[in-house]
Amino acid sequence: IKYEQLFDLPSLKIKSSIWYNYNDNEVTDIKDAKITRSNSFREIDKLENGQPKHSAKWLNALDFGNFSAAVNINYFGSFKDVPPSGEASYNFDPIVTTDCDVSYKYNKNISFAVGGLNIFNAMHSKWDRTISSGGGYFYAKDGLLPYSQYSPMGFSGGYYYIKASVKF
Repeated sequence: IKYEQLFDLPSLKIKSSIWYNYNDNEVTDIKDAKITRSNSFREIDKLENGQPKHSAKWLNALDFGNFSAAVNINYFGSFKDVPPSGEASYNFDPIVTTDCDVSYKYNKNISFAVGGLNIFNAMHSKWDRTISSGGGYFYAKDGLLPYSQYSPMGFSGGYYYIKASVKF
């Protein structure tokens, strides 16, 4: 579902959008007899539960003269992942991230921007087991990979940038 509104004022343009997505995946048929739920639990569970059932975005863009700005708020619902050992699914909590960008158009060919993705450095919950409880050295909250590698919003935290663009 997508809703968009444009406000075109004399010296200011504002565009705001709301997006919502619902996922409901289910593996109903497997063509290869060698593949079953018991020997391929991790892969099947990733297909069915590895993405949030609910996700939403609120996108906002402003243009005023040579300046423009964007602020986007992203919601990712809970999701599940199974560590490679395949013993059980783990639930990861919902999360909200915020992206921001401010740019200045020097002329029709040169622009500058500063911004970031996930600017408040929001992080998904970690695996709910420890190395000592059988998590292994990788997939544990105190292990080398404390976050699911399949997190829908990444697992590296915030990303910030300064950008100069030139069109030829």
